[in-house]
Amino acid sequence: MTAASTRTVVAGFGAAIAGAAAGVAMLGGVGLSFTPVQFIAVTLIIGFPIAAAHVVIVGSTLYAYAKARFPFHWWSAALGGFVTGATPIMIFATVPLAISLASGRWPEAVGWLSVILWFGCSGVFGGLAFRAIRGRDLGLAVPGPSA
Repeated sequence: MTAASTRTVVAGFGAAIAGAAAGVAMLGGVGLSFTPVQFIAVTLIIGFPIAAAHVVIVGSTLYAYAKARFPFHWWSAALGGFVTGATPIMIFATVPLAISLASGRWPEAVGWLSVILWFGCSGVFGGLAFRAIRGRDLGLAVPGPSA
């Protein structure tokens, strides 16, 4: 395993931890409060597996596609993080959201949109953590040491 691929794996792990912690921290906005021990437990037991699945399924695919095509800036990491966080829940929420909108149940539709936004914002934190750990990748082949 090369240093760059090791750094990418570590960055993916860091992104999952950051996204999980951000998601659990944002639960405070809906009235849930945690002690520090509860915060860590909820982050590791509930948040991390969900965030890790998002990173492995969506984030790794998105990064593999984009790394050779686009420079890896902080804003592209934030955008990729939002897409990584929001895409799975957006797929699962499509039918209930469409039913809510079609039947005029606006509060229910706003609830589904809030959940999608919540997952997306958690992904932004994960994407920025990934960028901070992974570093800037210009998408260009870097020559190795001369022999």
